[in-house]
Amino acid sequence: LEPIGYWMIFIGACYGAFYFLSHVVISYWSGREKLIFPLAQLPEVLLPGPDDRPGRWPAGLRSAVFWFGLLLSAAVLSWNACVAAQWIVGLDRIYFGMASGRVAGLVEGTSLEGLRHGMGFVFSFLGIGIAFLVPLEISFSVWFYFLVGQAIFVVATWMNYSDFPTDWLWFNNPVSALGGGGLLLFSAVSLVRALGEYAHLGRGQTMAARIGLALPVIGLLACLAIVVGWLCWNGLNLLWACLFIGVTILVTLGIMRIVAEAGIWWIQSHVSFFHLYKMLGLGHWLKPALLGPLLPIYWVLFLDIKTFIAPSLMNASKMHQDVGGSRARFHSTIVVGMVVTVVVSLALAIFLAYMRGAQQMSGWFYSAGPQGTMDTARLATRTAPQFDGATTGFYAAGAAWVAVSMFARQFLFWFPHPVGFIMHINPLMGPVWFSFFIAWVCKKLVVRYGGKATYEKVRLFFLGLIIGDLLAVFVWPALGVLFGFQVPGIDLNRYGP
Repeated sequence: LEPIGYWMIFIGACYGAFYFLSHVVISYWSGREKLIFPLAQLPEVLLPGPDDRPGRWPAGLRSAVFWFGLLLSAAVLSWNACVAAQWIVGLDRIYFGMASGRVAGLVEGTSLEGLRHGMGFVFSFLGIGIAFLVPLEISFSVWFYFLVGQAIFVVATWMNYSDFPTDWLWFNNPVSALGGGGLLLFSAVSLVRALGEYAHLGRGQTMAARIGLALPVIGLLACLAIVVGWLCWNGLNLLWACLFIGVTILVTLGIMRIVAEAGIWWIQSHVSFFHLYKMLGLGHWLKPALLGPLLPIYWVLFLDIKTFIAPSLMNASKMHQDVGGSRARFHSTIVVGMVVTVVVSLALAIFLAYMRGAQQMSGWFYSAGPQGTMDTARLATRTAPQFDGATTGFYAAGAAWVAVSMFARQFLFWFPHPVGFIMHINPLMGPVWFSFFIAWVCKKLVVRYGGKATYEKVRLFFLGLIIGDLLAVFVWPALGVLFGFQVPGIDLNRYGP
């Protein structure tokens, strides 16, 4: 209990920081910038509307178009599950495109060999459904900039470059470095604008009103102070603790913005404090021995963030804005939910690890992930990296391009939105981009040849695709556990067909 208690100070303060950060930016993002929060639209369609009679299903669930989409995606995934379980013999599963490994084999030794760095043509019903909900400019930006990144790899290969390493903690290639610089600038601008809105709203108000208005900012600063204090308690000096948390919060805010604007549900981040430490050669000021303990601390909450809680808290806040209801009930529900989840997950993780043996648990979370992080920590403590001018240049170029994009879009409405450029930090865009391309084509046709009523009906079909996909992902693995068969590929962790 003692080490868990120590970690709970850090984890609780980080969760509190995420919670308050979502309330710092939610009003500006939804009120002033009119972001649509596509992942919040999904559960809202399942809620009764103001005109629905008590006890009656919401209007969206009474639509035949919605049920057609649900049954289509659920039926396809159910077919694949039955084939995997060998309930259907002699027939093959339905494939969802061409994975990156297959593409890499096809382009090897050709002039397009640069496409082996993540290029694939994989789609999912979940991805298509979510991408259909976002504005056309956003979905265009996602697939367009992904192809731009692949073009950079191709050109670099023509110039006889062949190695493009990038990871969570230490390495950046030119593409992920461009995205990293863009993300840090974009996040900083978003935070400054949100805080500026608080200053604007507080003008002319009484001191009590200003304090009430600034409660999310005060709560955020208090939680960050606890995290910084915890790091200093564990041996880091104040300056480096503040820099570490500052960069981490900027990355977190950028990911929250990506989710709010583009609905990207599958994110990993190849930009962090450690990338900047290595790139800028900060080992001359921060002792490498102090960096080692920071790496596993970072791993706990910020490394593999496919299911990051910060964007989920933001979407919950958006739903509360849209639906209304008691603020006290909403906040208490969120807090109790987080506490119960942490307690239950910790207890089950420890119990199962002792009952089954840690080596029989998840190979990534119990073996490969911790081992890789400790290997990187050992490397970091042995050497102080030198200044990397090339990577620094790519970070600066990425920040400059995002600045140009944000400025140009004020009067050139056709200029690509920078969100897709920022997603160069996400190595999982390879299995995601093609879904956005398909959805962009579908929505482009609907908007051009149909009206608002047509769009609302077609939108229900794509919402049905999402719900059907999620139902199949929940039901079939549960049946597999109960009846002792495996259904590989019927989950949300899909890298290929």
